[in-house]
Amino acid sequence: LNPPKDELEVGSGIEKKSTKAVSDEESKAKPMKAVSDEETKAKSMKAYGIILFSLSKELLRLFVDISPGNAYDLWRSLIDKYERDTVASKADTLHALYECKMEKNETFDIYVSRIKLLVSRLKDMGEQYSDAQLIYTLFRGLPLEYDPTIQALRVQNGITFADACSHIRDCQETIIRREKETATANYSDG
Repeated sequence: LNPPKDELEVGSGIEKKSTKAVSDEESKAKPMKAVSDEETKAKSMKAYGIILFSLSKELLRLFVDISPGNAYDLWRSLIDKYERDTVASKADTLHALYECKMEKNETFDIYVSRIKLLVSRLKDMGEQYSDAQLIYTLFRGLPLEYDPTIQALRVQNGITFADACSHIRDCQETIIRREKETATANYSDG
């Protein structure tokens, strides 16, 4: 048995709507879509403004040919200019990664985030970077205070980048605590 053509079963068949009711709902939805297009345009203008506001005056001149309000084209132009995947870009990113060092007053997590950002850029360029390479880069850029921990981690089989980071965070907490104790001892002696 087929249901009459003027009824449409929804879900388990308990609910029924006439095709007239469905078409009425569709006609109500169309004005909402127009509002949605207006909202999309407003959001695009806002994004366009935010991007423009973040650019320097010199950079603004590079993108004068982008139609006003077109955030997508502006963003694509920025990506095309600054996120190229040429051999030179890959080499520069690899060089920055291998030269990445933890700064004197930098937290370990900030240092790791810089490494991850560079690796992410390489992956966006189609380059693969192994966990072993990540660990090598991580260890190479750490200050001498981390050397005992690095040596202990190097002899562990199957250590992952995440495991190494966890152990080094623990080491950083110990280093910070010792520095505070030393500073407190020097202050009370002086």
